[in-house]
This record gives sequence, C-alpha cells and structure tokens, in this order.
Amino acid sequence: QFIAERPPSVALTRSIAREHKQLLKQQLGFGGYRIGELYPRRTRRATAVNWLLAHLAERGEPLAEQGPLPPLLDQPADPVAGHPGDLPIS
Repeated sequence: QFIAERPPSVALTRSIAREHKQLLKQQLGFGGYRIGELYPRRTRRATAVNWLLAHLAERGEPLAEQGPLPPLLDQPADPVAGHPGDLPIS
C-alpha cells in the first residue's frame, strides 16, 4: 500500500508528465486542500488519482462518466490515522 509510504508516493508524483499535473482540477473540479486539511494520507491519495487520470490521458482514453464505484466510507474521525485497516503513515 504505497499511499502509507512517502518514497513511492514521491516517485509516483514525479512520474506524472507536466502537461497532466492539473488533471484533478481540470477533469474532477478538485480545488485542493486548505492548510488545516493537509495530511499525508489525503495528499497521497490525490496523487494516486492524478496518476490514474494521467495514465488514461497518455493512452488517449476518456474518463468514464459512469461506472462501478465502491461504497463511500464516512470521513475518519482522525484523518491522520485514516480509515480502519489503513496502514500507518511513514
């Protein structure tokens, strides 16, 4: 689970081509986090989603308008700890 570890997340960020760095904002309307919302787990998940969007863009595949989604989990009480079963952040 690379989201729990910094080095793989940094490598993932660096692997996203410059022209695809803003896909979260452009395709999903993501406005970023406020200062009080910056937690490693959240920013790393945003990086993972941006990488997936970049992968689709590089292959010329559009983002699907609909598709199967897992059930959404409630926001964790402690965002730093994450959801039950998440590995600790390192």
